[in-house]
Amino acid sequence: MPPVLFAQQAPGGGGLLWTLLPLVLIGAVFYFLIIRPQRQREKDRQKMISAVETGDDITTIGGVHASVVKVEDESILADVGSGTRIRFDKSAIASVGGEEPGDG
Repeated sequence: MPPVLFAQQAPGGGGLLWTLLPLVLIGAVFYFLIIRPQRQREKDRQKMISAVETGDDITTIGGVHASVVKVEDESILADVGSGTRIRFDKSAIASVGGEEPGDG
């Protein structure tokens, strides 16, 4: 008989555990390096936006520098100079008083 018929398979050695372990480690690294810091930045940004008051200097995501005249629920009225006033959504605020989100 050919020797191939008598060959035995090597022991498995916990195959499922060693297959899933790298995936779990990659998931943990992804969470701690990407997802968690992004959540913290968004939380800081929301705190900054909710603290905007009349008279604060702001910069919008479009690069417009203005002074807040009136704060409403979802928007602000801002003076951009020479009496020109523009209404912005609060989500368009990039920074308040020259500070970037996360600096506080």
